Amino acid sequence: MRSSDDYKALRSLYLTTDGDNWTKKLGWPNRTFFVNNTNIPPNIDMSNWFGITCSNYRVIKVSLPKNNLKGVLSNFPLAELETLILDENELQGNIPNFNLTKLETLSLRSNKFFGNIPIFNFLSLKSLDLSYNNLTGIMPSFENMSELLTLKLDHNKLTGNVPNFNLPKLENLEIQFNQLNGSIPTLNLPKIINLILDGNNFTGKIPNFNFSNLIKLSLSMNSLFGEIPALELPMLQELNLNNNKLSGNIPNFQSPNLQTLNHCQGTYKNTSFFGFVAGSGAYDIQFTIFNCAGKGVQYGIMNACSPGGPFEICDSSATGSGQTVTISSSILVPCRTYIFWINGYEGSVCSYYANVTGDFNYCKVPYIEDIKIESACTPLCPSLKPLTITAVPELFFHSCDRRD
Repeated sequence: MRSSDDYKALRSLYLTTDGDNWTKKLGWPNRTFFVNNTNIPPNIDMSNWFGITCSNYRVIKVSLPKNNLKGVLSNFPLAELETLILDENELQGNIPNFNLTKLETLSLRSNKFFGNIPIFNFLSLKSLDLSYNNLTGIMPSFENMSELLTLKLDHNKLTGNVPNFNLPKLENLEIQFNQLNGSIPTLNLPKIINLILDGNNFTGKIPNFNFSNLIKLSLSMNSLFGEIPALELPMLQELNLNNNKLSGNIPNFQSPNLQTLNHCQGTYKNTSFFGFVAGSGAYDIQFTIFNCAGKGVQYGIMNACSPGGPFEICDSSATGSGQTVTISSSILVPCRTYIFWINGYEGSVCSYYANVTGDFNYCKVPYIEDIKIESACTPLCPSLKPLTITAVPELFFHSCDRRD
């Protein structure tokens, strides 16, 4: 039997997110229909609506990424819902504390949500992605979500300490590029595979982690100090510690599979530099290395206003066997000037070519709509001393003297 509650929930979603202007809405009724039909009409088949999956006449999946949803998300009751994916839309406001007891996947990445992360009560949730929003406040411990496998909260504005998570099944934890501080706790994550904590304000020493399944550990762009511990991580393949305050020697890691120790040390020799202004949109910078006489290349991207670092990327792992390296625009700020550098390491000489793929939109310097003179010039500038003026642009434009 068709569910009246499911119909009302999807009706609410359509009306509150400007459904008539969605990019794709095949099969959905229009706004006029929904306004005139508060209750479910006869012969409505919600399984024919774009992005909706049903089982036994109940909605189990809503997937509408990159679909121009705009507005505030309501707390809609879909009792059988297992998957909710609304990535890369224009949703804003607070994230509702959904009452979705069967939910297994919740992905709201790349919207405009703000406020605190709700204390969800998702006993079956396996994947939670709230990255690339404007979320603030303290990070919850998610202690009642014991089935969680993936937790992505990166690129927000979360503050405070990292909880000492007790998530027995968690495999992927990505909380990079927030405003988290304090020391990094030992973390009770026995199944963790990827631990990404870059770009925060962590201090203290690197914990002597004991993760038997860990493959990637990334702690760059923090304020960690002291010596690097001789980590015993048997499955570790990638370790990134650049842009910290570490000292001492690099230990002999007990990690036979370790391939990459990212760093930003040394001096530039026979290096090519390319300046560029980051555009907007979802694009990738790709370069392919070939014809190497030697091991390969090292490369990096740095803010042109801070050529001494911190580096957005600094990697010496690229080989010369036709490898293509991809740098995502997600790490770049639109309209900011960057310097891309590349050279061979340990005397390597390599050829390479680069290109940009995806949705790259050129950054335009905004028109100045007004200039205000802050002080009078009397008499007429006899000493030719400069005046203080304020240029008021129509849109924000990044400059080197601005602090983010």
